[in-house]
Amino acid sequence: MLDVTIDLHFPEIAKGAGDKIDKYKAFFKEVTVRSARMVAEWQLVGFTHGVMNTDNSTMRHNTL
Repeated sequence: MLDVTIDLHFPEIAKGAGDKIDKYKAFFKEVTVRSARMVAEWQLVGFTHGVMNTDNSTMRHNTL
């Protein structure tokens, strides 16, 4: 499932990574960076949420 997600939604990772471990590491790094950026930008506009869980921090909500 992760391979399909990377291939469909992160083609730059699929093309650039060597083996599967490198591809998975690159995916994890990208998701981490995008999630951190999203939360920081929410804070910039004054949005404060008590629980940052998968309901409000999944990649489908991250349009950065």
